[in-house]
Amino acid sequence: MFTTLRQFYSLSSVFERAMKFANDDPFLWQQFALSSVSRGASSPSSSFRALRVLERSLAVAHASPVAEAPQTAAQHLVAAQLYIENGDYDKGVEHADAASLLAGAGVLKGRALLLRAVSLQQKACTSSRSFYERLQFLSESGHQLEKCIELDAHDYLTLYYAALHYAHGQWDKKKHGSLCTRR
Repeated sequence: MFTTLRQFYSLSSVFERAMKFANDDPFLWQQFALSSVSRGASSPSSSFRALRVLERSLAVAHASPVAEAPQTAAQHLVAAQLYIENGDYDKGVEHADAASLLAGAGVLKGRALLLRAVSLQQKACTSSRSFYERLQFLSESGHQLEKCIELDAHDYLTLYYAALHYAHGQWDKKKHGSLCTRR
């Protein structure tokens, strides 16, 4: 009911009180983390708190025998997205890799590879490292985008980032030009 009314603050408060009684239940931690993420979209300080809750939720999920891999992979994807939005690209890559390992083959695997590619691309663009290190990040980002397109050739978000990567001139036109055309 709270989510339909967009009362994420109240929902987060309810889950925070419930956590006092159900310490290591992975489902409650997951719901608390997701409500904190929804609540934290408005301010950076709430976003950092949501990341801490999400990290704790992932720790409980990894320790629990009843936690399911797709749900844990989805939590890693949310964590990767939040870290990328906050500019911590190394942690974004770390969580995208963890999600990729848990996801198996399918849509979640493609999204994990896409988040890894976006994180590497942003890391290369905002880094003050040497030219060759940035070129290596961009090259690896391109390889990740190729893998995403191989998994799902009709995923428009992947095609968008591949076209963006191509537009910035980081791909060889002869080798990768056909990947950016609409299929």
